[in-house]
Amino acid sequence: MPGTPSARELIGKYLDKAATDAEVAELTRRLREDPEAADAFARACRLDARLSRRFREQRNGEHFRASLEKAERAGPPRRRARRRLAWAAATVAAVAALAVVCWVALVPAYPEPEVTGTIKVREGGPLRRGTLVEAGSEGAALSLGGYCRVAIDPNSAVKISGSPRRERIVLERGRVACDIEPGAGQFAVETEHCTVSVKGTRFAVELLESQGGRPMLGRHVLVKVFAGAVLVAAAGAQEEVKAGQEKLVPGKVVVTAESLAMKVGHRRTYAIAAPDGKPVGKADMAIIGKQAVGANTLYRAAIRFGTQRRPDFWLAVGDDGHAHYDAFGMSLPASKYPLPLKEGMAFEYESSRGKVRARVVRTEAVKVPAGKYACLVVESEDEIGDEKHTRTSWIAPGIGMVKEARTDSTIALARLQRSAAPKPQQGAVALSTFDTDEPLRSPLFARQKWDAWMGEPGRSSDIDIDPFTGGAGGTPFCLRWTYTTIGTWVSTSISPGGGQPADLSKYKGISFYIKGLLGKPCTMTFVAKAAEGEGRALAHIRFPVTQRWQKIIITPDTHPELGKIDLSQVHSIGLTDYAREGAAHNVIWLDEVKLHNDIELLLDEIEAREEARALLERKKTEF
Repeated sequence: MPGTPSARELIGKYLDKAATDAEVAELTRRLREDPEAADAFARACRLDARLSRRFREQRNGEHFRASLEKAERAGPPRRRARRRLAWAAATVAAVAALAVVCWVALVPAYPEPEVTGTIKVREGGPLRRGTLVEAGSEGAALSLGGYCRVAIDPNSAVKISGSPRRERIVLERGRVACDIEPGAGQFAVETEHCTVSVKGTRFAVELLESQGGRPMLGRHVLVKVFAGAVLVAAAGAQEEVKAGQEKLVPGKVVVTAESLAMKVGHRRTYAIAAPDGKPVGKADMAIIGKQAVGANTLYRAAIRFGTQRRPDFWLAVGDDGHAHYDAFGMSLPASKYPLPLKEGMAFEYESSRGKVRARVVRTEAVKVPAGKYACLVVESEDEIGDEKHTRTSWIAPGIGMVKEARTDSTIALARLQRSAAPKPQQGAVALSTFDTDEPLRSPLFARQKWDAWMGEPGRSSDIDIDPFTGGAGGTPFCLRWTYTTIGTWVSTSISPGGGQPADLSKYKGISFYIKGLLGKPCTMTFVAKAAEGEGRALAHIRFPVTQRWQKIIITPDTHPELGKIDLSQVHSIGLTDYAREGAAHNVIWLDEVKLHNDIELLLDEIEAREEARALLERKKTEF
């Protein structure tokens, strides 16, 4: 800008104490932002410091003064005048040097890196540039140059790099949150995939080690900006990320069979939209069984779309790749891709829609309602007659498909829910908690499974697993008994002895959770071996069923009916319902059926529930 003094002029004025407040502020700004001006100022300071030191060594100029006076008496007048001029110049230089020394004493030196909190310096030694700092369980705070404040998350690791006014750290593990003072200097965070550089802002950089709760083969970098803007440089390109935005920089993405392994009870929901983006509905999927078949794992999944349910959706994962089949026994998959899946792969396969050609075109970070994921993008094309159909799928490690765009719709992952194990209970064993690889089977009696029966002229009675209603205690499944009966009985039961009577006399009671669609009473029936020459003995215990989960506890003390049969010779346990008049269409849900061997715990629970019920009744009368 015209009229603006040079850095040399500003330095001279400052040393001569002739600079105005505005010129001092301008010099300060240049020293911070212009490395050449800072170097020139440093040279001037060093020169003046040496002059000042020399001046002090000569007893504040007494040696010079004595020598000059002697020379003046011996030499001609012209020489004396010249020496007086030299003395004046030396005096001016000494005064200037003294001013510089005072300035250096008053202006603090550039601060060294400082850290607070519990840290560990890898390979020991003092904290300095080039050292790697590992934060403890409570995190740490790092200060660089007085203008960079870096909060290091617990168990994260950073390497201190850079130089004065050009501060830099290398994030090797975890997450850092940075607050940079504008105009004070430069700052950057380096990772293995990108560099995030700023001049003044608040932002966070995180190295993602896992995705969807599973470890990833390649790490990814997530940048979030809270104020200002940052420049993210990765793979030869730069992108500005502004306040309120975030950017996921993907690393190496490989989808393996191990990363796609699922547990029984795994559930997910996909949002379905029309080509114009208008929501159409949602589809729920739940894994309700799995079985190893050679080098592959076959998963049985249930699908719910609106009121429609399909319990025969199958997934195969293993050495033969990843494939899904619309029904059990189908020879051709609806879709398939090889494993491990990597960028650049091309493959073909025969599907139920015809021949499919596909290739992995790129790695991309995609955002869906369930979150942001680093994915492999697979473009597929199939031919049905003369028509060609294309679709694009986003496949993520640890999940599989998170998004798919077709000509008629788009499917995106909206929710991911891992399986939940039932809570263990003291003094109880599970007769069926529906959390095994085959949920209809009992963990206690592994060879047996729940089944349904009907009398004549009964219409239907069906048992299946309901993965969408959810169990009473947060378990992934509950048993769903659906029946229709006219003037007869229907039942669902489990035979714990493998066709032979089982000894249940060592147990002190049975408990279970139950609810019903109609809220009508139901009966639990115990079938036991009777005396020689007689039929089987039955014990019927009637109890109410509501439309909400409730816990039922049955013991020989609370229900004397159990004393009428031989509990050491029990053939089956189950639910029974009757319809003496008209038709009954009902659904019963059953969960966490347990046998108990500690009667005191059961009696304490019964007593506590009775006290709570009595207290509730008293409160009702008070109001």
